[in-house]
Amino acid sequence: PSCRGSGRWRAHPLDAQYLRKMAVLNLVTLDWLFTAALFVVTVILVKIHASVRRKKEIMGDMPCYPGYLPLLGHAHLATQFTYTGFIDEIRRTRKENKGTLHIWVGPKLCAYVANPDDVENVFNRKDAINKGFLFSFFHSHSLGIVTSTTPRWNHMRRLANIPMAHKQMIDSFEEIFQYNSKVLLERLATVESGDYLDINRYLSRCCQDITYGAHFGVNLDIQHSEEFNAQDTVPKVLNLVFERMMKVWLYPDFIYDMTQRGKDMKRCVKHHQNVARKILSERRRILKERKENMNENEFEKKFPKVMDVYLNEQSGLTDDDIVDNIMDLMLVGFEAMSQTQGWVVLLLA
Repeated sequence: PSCRGSGRWRAHPLDAQYLRKMAVLNLVTLDWLFTAALFVVTVILVKIHASVRRKKEIMGDMPCYPGYLPLLGHAHLATQFTYTGFIDEIRRTRKENKGTLHIWVGPKLCAYVANPDDVENVFNRKDAINKGFLFSFFHSHSLGIVTSTTPRWNHMRRLANIPMAHKQMIDSFEEIFQYNSKVLLERLATVESGDYLDINRYLSRCCQDITYGAHFGVNLDIQHSEEFNAQDTVPKVLNLVFERMMKVWLYPDFIYDMTQRGKDMKRCVKHHQNVARKILSERRRILKERKENMNENEFEKKFPKVMDVYLNEQSGLTDDDIVDNIMDLMLVGFEAMSQTQGWVVLLLA
């Protein structure tokens, strides 16, 4: 403003010219920003398209889960997906898909292989132990021998092979099997008779005691105690991880942690950490007492348990590393074992 006239401000011609120049500059800037954004989006879409095409070529004639859409894949079906539902679908279509099936979460490809010959071909690949992006969701639970990738996995595997490669070591588990099976029978004898019994809940506790006794050398007596029982939390973790894999809006950690699912995961992880730390401290106590009493087990010195190998200073593992390994073995150990035993019991019946 350059003058006041009759009490009102009037714009100077130079101010109007300046405003016009700024408007033009803003338009040019917006145009450049839009062009840059369009270029970036185009590059991303081209890369995604090339990646999807390459993955489809790799899949060949492997059956695809029904409902695939371009770019989205099967993400639009996320609200319908559950872990058990997906397994049921694989089982239902096993004759058509010949034990194999692949599914797309956006541009992310997941292939599920069940035939032994196909599994062997996968495991014979040197890069098969490298985990994909979706597998990283297990890392919120643990990062051990099952969920880690190279070179960490190679080190963990070499340590685990020390005790597990000997037949004498496996034969020594028989005493643990017999003891815990006897406890299982005693518990089943107290169950009231009826038309139906969910035996898996009993088998799960038995298999936890067997797993912890055979691999870690401790007895938490889970068949009689609820404190360290993980029969509900282990399948809960597996369901939560699979559900997160299928729901892309749950990928960011800060979003997932705010949901009820994220809170449930943290609760399960905390419980499993408590179990793992109890196993670690209990085995340390046992080994310390044996050493102080000069009563070391000669067989276990020759064929150490997995836990003893982990505790060896030469392993290079910290307590947190050992806890992660225990938690990993919890995920893949007693749950599969109890289901197998349930199937055997059914066949015997």
